[in-house]
Amino acid sequence: AKDKLVSLAEAVGSLPVENPEQGLYGVNLHADTDEIVSGIAERLSIDIEPPDIDGGLLKLQTSRGLFGERDANAIFTAWLLARIARDRGARHICEIGAGSGRVAYWSRQFGLNSYTIVDLPHVNVVQAYYLLKACPDARVSLYGEKPQTEPELTIWPHHALDELHEGNFDLVLNQDSMPEMSPATVNDYLRWIHTVCDGVFLSINQESKPPYG
Repeated sequence: AKDKLVSLAEAVGSLPVENPEQGLYGVNLHADTDEIVSGIAERLSIDIEPPDIDGGLLKLQTSRGLFGERDANAIFTAWLLARIARDRGARHICEIGAGSGRVAYWSRQFGLNSYTIVDLPHVNVVQAYYLLKACPDARVSLYGEKPQTEPELTIWPHHALDELHEGNFDLVLNQDSMPEMSPATVNDYLRWIHTVCDGVFLSINQESKPPYG
């Protein structure tokens, strides 16, 4: 968990990137955890205290809440999405396979206010719980609902993809899930992305095909 926090700090520039061939190396990991978290928050100009609504995970106790490696990963991905969205003028974001919904939560903190999740229905339940608890003031729409105003966060089951049409999204994300899918399922998603997204597909995946399951 601390290694992920250090990596996040290096990515956003609140800690210098270490290189064993140039200068100090192996120092950042031993920095004070509270100072690391404060440096990240100052650099990003947002409150990075994770929502205190999930249990059963190994986390670091800091002056700004409990941090796990998934929190650091999600903050990084949301920060990256926000930068891409800013550079390309993207407004409508879709994430395929969103886990508990952490990236959607942090993306909202970075100002991305049109975010759709596509996932398996039973995982949609987890995402709905997390986001409704973490964002009580957000306009969250679940599948089948007919919101009166445009939702900020939409949670959608994968079997309803045909109801999302051409040009719905400017940016599509998949992180840590496509290598777990069958090739046929991945190809179906890629064809769907080509139809509904007018912009960029961001893939953050391990794609070396090691034996699995």
